[in-house]
Amino acid sequence: MDDLQMLQLALTENEPSADVVADGRERLRNAHRKPDTRRSRAWLRPRVGFAGLGLTAVAAAAALVVGLAGPPTPSRTPTGPPRVFPARAILLTAAEKAAQEPIGRYWRTHTIDGQAYHVGPAGGGYQIAPFAETDEWHSRTGRDKSVMWERELGTRPVTPSDREAWKRAGSPSHWTVPSNDVMRRLTAAGGQWQPDHDTPVQNSAEMEKIATDPAKLRKQLAVAADPTAVAGAFDSLFNGQSILTEIPLSPKARAAFFRTLAEVPGIRLLPHVQDARGRDGIGLAARSTMRDGSGTVYDYEVILDPKTYQIIGDQNVVVQAGGVDKGMRPGTVLHSTVVLFAGWTNETPHRG
Repeated sequence: MDDLQMLQLALTENEPSADVVADGRERLRNAHRKPDTRRSRAWLRPRVGFAGLGLTAVAAAAALVVGLAGPPTPSRTPTGPPRVFPARAILLTAAEKAAQEPIGRYWRTHTIDGQAYHVGPAGGGYQIAPFAETDEWHSRTGRDKSVMWERELGTRPVTPSDREAWKRAGSPSHWTVPSNDVMRRLTAAGGQWQPDHDTPVQNSAEMEKIATDPAKLRKQLAVAADPTAVAGAFDSLFNGQSILTEIPLSPKARAAFFRTLAEVPGIRLLPHVQDARGRDGIGLAARSTMRDGSGTVYDYEVILDPKTYQIIGDQNVVVQAGGVDKGMRPGTVLHSTVVLFAGWTNETPHRG
């Protein structure tokens, strides 16, 4: 079945049914403002586990940052009501392809993370985004050493119009912005690669066991934002993306997670969407509201490669801005992760 047939099937079949179980603590309802206690990257999304890969040179990284800070994707209509397109067929195809992936020595994930902030008055000003890069290798057997590096890539205006507004403001190279009830200082300057000595411990063995039990798997995906919250499509989609991208799992277990996501009601299909690097993909979306008091409504989107059905990124896209986000237009990407690589490899660990 080709991509066009798959999309046609997805757009015509009925929405699947499933039980979604609320269970406890936050994986991320307020992803882009949850503090990161490691170094100074309070704006980065917390990770479930091992993530990240590097580029080959500072010049290449700078070029990528410019590419990441592009205009909002024109393939969505964020101000209107959510369009309910069943995503089941897409996720089942992703499961089939995941089951065929070969296993290697390391699970490696290359990511570039960016977070948008509005600076200046709500009725004016412009958006800026700091970016950071991680390069992580997780050993499959434990006989090889797991390693991680990270570096800051600097802060840039997001769109061409933001760049013009930045120039009118005097082209500043430093900004102070509110983040998680604290003020963060951002700079246009990047940084050097640094080893991360606080590498998170993977729970892949536990996840492998969970993947064999459909009830436990649904519960794992449905971890809610807080004990009083009702778990929904956002929770399952976010948790699923984090697990599938960051935790080294066997092809069988990865396929099981994709299949379970296929049964979650409320995940919408976006047939055409772009990631923060401008790559075309198939989007899976769920709508949510920030729980930080701002009231910002956003769509959380997971983006799949239309040929391989592998995850190539995710992003939070403004539907209606409030609080500290006032001034951000609908369609603004609040947070983005570009996944340049996530999978098994037999290479020896290196940066980029």
